[in-house]
Amino acid sequence: MNNLIVTAGILIFMITLTGMQNQLNQVILFQRELQYAAEEAAATAALSLDREAFGEGYLRFDREGGRKAAKEITEKNLKEPFSMDVTYGEGRARPWVRVIIRSGKQRAVGEYEYVSF
Repeated sequence: MNNLIVTAGILIFMITLTGMQNQLNQVILFQRELQYAAEEAAATAALSLDREAFGEGYLRFDREGGRKAAKEITEKNLKEPFSMDVTYGEGRARPWVRVIIRSGKQRAVGEYEYVSF
């Protein structure tokens, strides 16, 4: 009888660990998807340059077009509801775009720095 109780306890413990590992794997997979979506959104937003300023030799982002493009690409990559913040920095020698995506309790940051060749 003692062996039956120990075996049942070990079996229940193993089933519990397997369930917890499955949940952890799902969280890690979703975090990777969220990070991928944030990086893609930042790169997409950085491609939206102001054409008139670029024609005059200045690197300025089309902020509204970039936010719209970033939101569209994020909606294609993520199926879950999300909130997104897009931040632009143009004061340095290399302009940058930072996208922060939040979904539930998880958060991912994607940053793209514009490098001209």
